[in-house]
Amino acid sequence: MSAPAAPQTRDTPDVLLVDDNEDLRYVIAAVLARHGYRVVEAGDEPAAIEALRLHRPSLVLSDLRLPTGDGLGVLRAAKDLDPALPVVLMTGYGAIDEAVAAVREGALDYLTKPVDHDHLALTVSRAIEQRRIVTENLLLKEALGARHGAPTIVGDHPALTEVLRSLRRVAPLDTTVLLGG
Repeated sequence: MSAPAAPQTRDTPDVLLVDDNEDLRYVIAAVLARHGYRVVEAGDEPAAIEALRLHRPSLVLSDLRLPTGDGLGVLRAAKDLDPALPVVLMTGYGAIDEAVAAVREGALDYLTKPVDHDHLALTVSRAIEQRRIVTENLLLKEALGARHGAPTIVGDHPALTEVLRSLRRVAPLDTTVLLGG
């Protein structure tokens, strides 16, 4: 008899689970539900891409080898949608070159099957916590920028107006700007 699932709220993170093996999806979904995650399931790359668009998950957990498409395609689609979205790839065919390629493409982690349930729960928890911290950091930076924005500059010369317009355009970017004059 399985343990009851943790209560879920609107803040419960969604995990997109992509694997063509229905039995394995069932087991992994049950493990994740016991740890308080909502699980959205897909069996191949096209279904995963659709689920990404519809559900905006907090994490993607995908098999590397799928009947239609593959885990790297799911990874690319996830990163196109949200570059900060953590993606963990799994495979039953553990190969170092595949793991290196997956990490180069932006995968956060790489798990081999059969997946240890405790390791899986820990990996998912860490990935979602890392995403929460990154999101919180971005929000704090935006709030700080809004509170302590550019100093008030007095003047109405067209050249000064153009400089201020340029400053407002680049202010949200994380880049170095050289003002000359």
